[in-house]
Amino acid sequence: MRTVLTWIAVASVGAIGAAATWDALRSPDPRSCARALAPRTTASEPAPTDRITLSPPTGTTTSESGACANADECREEWSRAVAEDADFKIAEYTGSAWVAEGHGRSFYIWATEATPTRPFAYEGYRIIRRIGGVRIFTDNVRLAWRAQGATVWVQAGPTEESVAPKPSELRRLVRASKTIAIG
Repeated sequence: MRTVLTWIAVASVGAIGAAATWDALRSPDPRSCARALAPRTTASEPAPTDRITLSPPTGTTTSESGACANADECREEWSRAVAEDADFKIAEYTGSAWVAEGHGRSFYIWATEATPTRPFAYEGYRIIRRIGGVRIFTDNVRLAWRAQGATVWVQAGPTEESVAPKPSELRRLVRASKTIAIG
């Protein structure tokens, strides 16, 4: 019995090591190493800006070559394009979110794979407004809406004095998220 457990433990450690190696090698994306150093966050929370500032690689974004290395990268670049199209300046990149500024506002913006709208209620989100048929959700910390198979997230940041767009000011962002193609 002890031999069987030993072999199971060795196989588990080997599988974990192989999976980690495969994950590190599967993407030619130079950010993969830096991303590993970025703070881990939930899908609905950006990484703090004081930890890491990166720029996405050139040649793999929707705006430059029309193709992305993966779906996460497409949504990442798309969220930047949405903020810029809505007349906000991109100040920096945290590794998981863009910091957008303009019109007296400073906020994080990022996008994740679309989640069904029903789970928002289970996570404490409620609908606060509709813009062009798009439901805007909030949990009193961040705003979220769905567009083109993605969930767009907006949260005040990177400082305590930062102010996110008010729900009434989201029209430009929502319009851009509906009109700019992902990848």
